[in-house]
Amino acid sequence: MLESRRVGGVIGPDCIKAIAHITGGGLSNLLRLHSTLGWEIQMPLDPHPEFNWISEIGSVSALEMHRTFNMGMGMVVAVSQECAASAERWISKRLAGSRIVGRVVSNGRRVTHPDPEVVFSHY
Repeated sequence: MLESRRVGGVIGPDCIKAIAHITGGGLSNLLRLHSTLGWEIQMPLDPHPEFNWISEIGSVSALEMHRTFNMGMGMVVAVSQECAASAERWISKRLAGSRIVGRVVSNGRRVTHPDPEVVFSHY
């Protein structure tokens, strides 16, 4: 259950802009959050070893792995830039391994990733 009043009181009511649960559809789920903005993943979380095993054994491409699985990033919380550092501290105290992984961009509705094969322009 999301305790919005508790989170909003600590992080700030105007800080949280969107939240996405990264499940089936992987990072392409971010495209559901806004009709014109894009998402630049700059420092993705390290995938769990199981994902590397699936990719290697099944000869599954990086794009398909990121489209099908969350690759270790189960939730994305988009916050205003002014609140990013405080939100990261608050979330990291409650969920080890959490960190800022990227930013919202206004140069087109797509998700980019350090792996040039992993780009999504539609869900």
